[in-house]
Amino acid sequence: GISQEDVDAVALDLEDPWAAIEPAWKALRPCGHVAAFSPNMEQVKDTVRAMTRRPFIEIRTVELIEREMEVRDVGVRPSFAPLGHTGYLTFARKVLDTF
Repeated sequence: GISQEDVDAVALDLEDPWAAIEPAWKALRPCGHVAAFSPNMEQVKDTVRAMTRRPFIEIRTVELIEREMEVRDVGVRPSFAPLGHTGYLTFARKVLDTF
């Protein structure tokens, strides 16, 4: 669980982030944000399903892609090395279930 209450944000980097969505919702203040890292799409789907069971809004997922940058005295540019997938971040915002 999450021992704090009325927090602005919760960041989850767990094997099963969907299991922490309910405790995150309880710990968040109204309009608080949650972010969950997932290395694969199955975890994303389970996390989003858990978020839709609570009054979260603005649920969105972005893919993280690693690309090295070459930094030199004369400038900075992206490397031509192949891109690498690192995972997904899913975000949501808490709303009240009653007004």
